Amino acid sequence: MCHSTDDQMCSRRIFSHAGGRIVQCLHCASIGVEFGTSYLVFSESEFFSFVDWFRSVEWSQEHREQGRIRIRVRSEASILLSLTETELRSVSALLHEGALWVADRTSAAPTGQIPMGLQPAGLTVH
Repeated sequence: MCHSTDDQMCSRRIFSHAGGRIVQCLHCASIGVEFGTSYLVFSESEFFSFVDWFRSVEWSQEHREQGRIRIRVRSEASILLSLTETELRSVSALLHEGALWVADRTSAAPTGQIPMGLQPAGLTVH
């Protein structure tokens, strides 16, 4: 997220859903996704790529370990998602509704089109 010290530059909009939050900086357009103890920060295009990737993952039995579903993010070896089935449903709902929320603001922006990639280009964990 933007670390500007100017109060006008630090304005954010926040979307809370399914026990998580999505925070969008109105200065730099970065998007933070918070669920449980995880906080991922994306550029706008990386966010949509991550949502596409998350939707495309097959959460099969082979990924289960001690009651949790564990998936390593392909493009970032240091990120491992470890979610219970309930958390998985909550994160899915958060990302689905959050993408609509971000797209609604994006469609009003002059840039117009929403990028939709297949795998996240880069992300950071805070």
